[in-house]
Amino acid sequence: MGWTIWCSMHPNTSEKRLWKAPIGVLQLGILKANGLSIMKLKENRTDAYCVAKYGTKWVRTRTIVDSVDPQWNEPYTWDVYDPYTVISIGVFDNGHVEERDDPTRRKFHQMIGKVRIRLSTLEMNRVYTLSYPLVFLHSSGVKKMGELQLAVRKRPRLPTHVDTELSHVNTTNEEELDEEFDPLPSRKTGEVLRRRYDRLRIVAGRMQIVLGDFATQGERVQSLFNWRDPRATFIFVCFCLIACILTYLISIRWMICFTVAYVFRPPRFRIDFPYNSKRRIDDAMHLFHEMSNRGMIPNVVTYSTLIGGFCRVERPRAALELFRKMGARGQHPDPLTYGILLDGLCKNKQIAEAMALFQDMEDKKLDNNIVIYNILIDGLCKEGLIDEASEVLEKVDVNGCSPDIAHITQSYKGYCNIMRHQRLWNL
Repeated sequence: MGWTIWCSMHPNTSEKRLWKAPIGVLQLGILKANGLSIMKLKENRTDAYCVAKYGTKWVRTRTIVDSVDPQWNEPYTWDVYDPYTVISIGVFDNGHVEERDDPTRRKFHQMIGKVRIRLSTLEMNRVYTLSYPLVFLHSSGVKKMGELQLAVRKRPRLPTHVDTELSHVNTTNEEELDEEFDPLPSRKTGEVLRRRYDRLRIVAGRMQIVLGDFATQGERVQSLFNWRDPRATFIFVCFCLIACILTYLISIRWMICFTVAYVFRPPRFRIDFPYNSKRRIDDAMHLFHEMSNRGMIPNVVTYSTLIGGFCRVERPRAALELFRKMGARGQHPDPLTYGILLDGLCKNKQIAEAMALFQDMEDKKLDNNIVIYNILIDGLCKEGLIDEASEVLEKVDVNGCSPDIAHITQSYKGYCNIMRHQRLWNL
């Protein structure tokens, strides 16, 4: 005679998509018990069963009739959401199993003992097969009621040593996985290989830009120590000496207090910088709308200033939108406005929009000077698009512009970054 009760209630919401992901799985095997105490003294017998509880999930084993050494051998599992929790296992005597059924006698279950296991004390992927003493508190003191043998194992939900957030596994796409499992030599041809090559060029171009910026900053720091510019080096050495003396004489506590007081100083003690110098472009746009509401017509210079401000605060989309509104309101941009917007797009790595703007200038047959070509070639070279830069370079002589030293320098720099020495020699 026996049965198993399994309850799967969960404290989360009823919508499973809103549940938090479990961090592991707890596996419990209730094996057997040894030397249980006699609970029914008249019949000289014990009908034992086990109940395990973790969270809101309860499980119950079958009842082993008339045995002080019962064997259950029943496995159970739980999803673990918090490692600092406890699982409880209790052993009970079934009061409904008797040889003589007396209807006048009150039947109830008696606890033999219980065991509590903290999950924080368990190691991952390790099986603990131990005998736990069953202790019960009586009026006369603590009494050992027998031993319960359990097999406990805690294992992670994900594969070992894998964190999906840190490794960005959840951000991969099908093309990246296809490339990862593609053998060498590749079985793909045509368009697939071209996309892989373009993606590799973009990554390599970004790495070269970052390394080039680091090298530039390193050269600047090195130039402060080799007296290449005596005035700058002298000022830097004096600044370091004064900073060293102040750090030695003044406590770090007073330096922190002074810094906090300077940051939170009242507005009357602050220097009011001009618009756009501290990224106050929104205030500038508010003033621009106020001018329009009062009947003042903004001219090309006003639009060019705002476009340059949007580009400096890394908002090229807003600069393009203002540029389109400029033409819709009857203000025709001049080459200076085109140059400001083109320079901002290139510095914000919006090469496609920059090329479209340059094509618009050619369609309108504007007088493109050498500065426009320098800006575009510099942006293309920094992104590693040497072929496109070569096409722009060929248009310089066609349009009758004579290259200057800045133009040639940008071309040299771009070719050297991509390591195309043959084209550098032909240039």
